[in-house]
Amino acid sequence: MNRTFSRRLVLRGLGGAAVAAPFLASVVEREAKTQGMPAPPPPKRLIVFYTYCGCLTNRWFPALSHGRLTRDAYAAMRTLAPMAPYADKLLMVRGIRAMNEWSFEGTLGQKNDEYTQVCGSYFTCHPVTPNATESSASNAGKFDATPTGRSLDHICAEQVNAGGAKPLFLQIGGIQGSVGNNMSVISWDQPNHIFPGTGTPLTVFNGLTNLLVPGPMSPDAYMAARRKTVIDCVRDDLDRLRRVNMSQADQNKLSAWADLLHDASGAVLAQCNTDNAAALGLTNERVQAGGNLAAVTSLMMDLAVLTAICDANRVIFMKMPFSANLSFLGVGNDATSISHRTGSALM
Repeated sequence: MNRTFSRRLVLRGLGGAAVAAPFLASVVEREAKTQGMPAPPPPKRLIVFYTYCGCLTNRWFPALSHGRLTRDAYAAMRTLAPMAPYADKLLMVRGIRAMNEWSFEGTLGQKNDEYTQVCGSYFTCHPVTPNATESSASNAGKFDATPTGRSLDHICAEQVNAGGAKPLFLQIGGIQGSVGNNMSVISWDQPNHIFPGTGTPLTVFNGLTNLLVPGPMSPDAYMAARRKTVIDCVRDDLDRLRRVNMSQADQNKLSAWADLLHDASGAVLAQCNTDNAAALGLTNERVQAGGNLAAVTSLMMDLAVLTAICDANRVIFMKMPFSANLSFLGVGNDATSISHRTGSALM
């Protein structure tokens, strides 16, 4: 490169390279592909939103029992209509039935409380023990059963979280099932051992604040948040470099570097910063205010989004509370009574 290339201009030009540096892993991916080496896989995440008491199967599952589900199949169901535009990206699991027969005297199966039985095995695929020995009338041992294996969230977290960190388990509406009985427990970090998770939004938010980059955004970060490519962020610096008196070989190298970076970098994702937290409405005031179930549900879901943006946890379980009144969803009764189809949780 020409010796008249000033130190100041070098530093200004290299500023563009410095901005690009965090994203150069994608260039390594491209080089690995050209050499026949496998590219590093993208991060894998598992995010589950669990509604207690299940769903009304005749109002949730499409009428088509098997085969490809089209937009029309989703649109035909009132509860699924909002998902119709995404039909090509969805996998609707059908044809599965939980064989957990229950009766007062155990003539049709086990005597454990039906919620305890299902919640214990739902994410563990393990049987629960012990089986209640008394009839439902006395409730003796009815809520004592626990699974003999760990739940899915912990098994997945060990595989995808840094250092095998435990999953983020958000108990919306407060922690339930960790004291008294096991009828609403779905997370087990060890056989027969409850993982309570957290029911307080402030706890989750405080755990993320040390990851947030203080705002306001720099111009480059702002462009990145708008999903501009790295080249868009540093174009002025590159143009300035190209105008410098340099050899044709150096010009070719610079053009090749820019082309490679442009092709490999793609869109830059938004950063984990206070501005993005604020855009989600995640302020200290809102997080501490709490509120009714509608407000807390929205708050917890926003915290889950911020957790994913910051890559603070790749396994996130959100659980609605037992016997919740979901009036904010247009439902006029508590979820437990509705799930019994008779309108009463007593039958």
